[in-house]
Amino acid sequence: MPDIENKNSITLSVKGMNCASCSARIKKKVGEMEGVISAHVNFAAEFR
Repeated sequence: MPDIENKNSITLSVKGMNCASCSARIKKKVGEMEGVISAHVNFAAEFR
C-alpha cells in the first residue's frame, strides 16, 4: 500500500486530445502506472 503521507502531486500538460475517449484513455493508462495513487484529466482545458 502506498505511503499517502509522503505523496507528491504533479501536473502534466498533454496536447492533442481530440475527444473525451482520448482523455479517458490517458487517465486509465496513467492511473495504471506504478506509484500513481490517482489520475485526473481535464479534457475541457485542452480548448483554452
